[in-house]
Amino acid sequence: MRTRLWAIALSFILLMLPVSSSIAETLGPASTYDELRRYLSSANQGDIIQITGTLSADSSVPLSAACSVHLSSADGESATIHHLRLRDASIILTNITLKDSLVVDGTSHIQLASGVSVFGAEQQSGIDFSGSGTLIIDRGCSITGGSESAGISIRHNSGEFYTSIDGNVHGGSGRTGGAGIVISPLSSAGAAMISGSIQGGEGSDHGGHALNLYDLNGNAFVTVDGNLRGGSGVIGGDGIQLVAARDNVSVGIGGKVKGGSGEIYGGDALILMNAEGASAFHLSGAFSGGDASGSDAQPGTSLLLVGDSTAARTHITDCILEDGMQLTAAPLATATPSVPNITPLPEITASVENTESLLAPPQETEFASPSEVPVHTPAPPAKPDPAPESAPSAEPEVTPDLPSEAGSETDFAGEATSSEAF
Repeated sequence: MRTRLWAIALSFILLMLPVSSSIAETLGPASTYDELRRYLSSANQGDIIQITGTLSADSSVPLSAACSVHLSSADGESATIHHLRLRDASIILTNITLKDSLVVDGTSHIQLASGVSVFGAEQQSGIDFSGSGTLIIDRGCSITGGSESAGISIRHNSGEFYTSIDGNVHGGSGRTGGAGIVISPLSSAGAAMISGSIQGGEGSDHGGHALNLYDLNGNAFVTVDGNLRGGSGVIGGDGIQLVAARDNVSVGIGGKVKGGSGEIYGGDALILMNAEGASAFHLSGAFSGGDASGSDAQPGTSLLLVGDSTAARTHITDCILEDGMQLTAAPLATATPSVPNITPLPEITASVENTESLLAPPQETEFASPSEVPVHTPAPPAKPDPAPESAPSAEPEVTPDLPSEAGSETDFAGEATSSEAF
């Protein structure tokens, strides 16, 4: 199996090698999609087609190239192509941004060299490869899926197929995060080598899985030796899900694989299930379950083998297995009460050095409720003490001068005696 795998890889390398610079030509730069189509139809083996500005496909008809050509941005530029569709093409891309997905079908040989970025259209994979041939993604490339969609989706229908992924791949985010890479199916003459950084998309409900391997059959061969992580969400995404392997399928998984963090459930690092025939799984990496943050949450597991047949076909060598952790939120810090600003009374003109007494309200300010206020009966007025006769008023009544009260009787008696004498 390994001999055939390297034979496929070598045949692709030989196919994509540029010919002598004396034969290859530089065409362009192409500034429209029609110009790019014309250059591809007239290009020879190893020609370089330069692209300038922003190009957008004006039709759904895919581009084809009968021989291997090289698409690159013009010197000192960073070109962009929208809606690029390829069929039965052999193309190397360098320093180009592809937006609204890259769709490839038929028998195609595609290589994304350094400086290539791919962004998926709304709810579409970043790269959608269907058919046979080769798909090479070098280190230094980045692929991002559209909302809730995979970064790379591969369907190997028939013929020989080989893929090597060494770039950064990220599933699209959304309510349900998209997977980083989905390979389904991978048939008898298919091989995949994954060694890049692969991550599932973040989801408000469910995080995306980093790598989904479904329906592997025949002599399919897969090796994983990268850094894979499930997307975060209320339920974290898994690192790798491998479902349904039969016949003589061989899968080797190493590197670092971790489940996504979740609020209720953390994602599992690796799930293997439905293994049949002479299929075999070889594990030798570090597998960590995703952490969970809720009070009653369940962290993810490092390894989950579903079924006795799967367990019997799994070989574990030098693995680090670590389940996720249940995280507790740190308590909120207690705020320190601030000292209120004290406005001095109008009578106070000097600064107050000690304000502690002013901070405590006086006792008189504590008012009781109306029901608690006692009713007081006013006391009777006190009787005044006896006092001497009051002095005459400021304006006394005018009367003739009279003798004092003590000698009044004698004076009147004298008057009577003298009158009798007359």
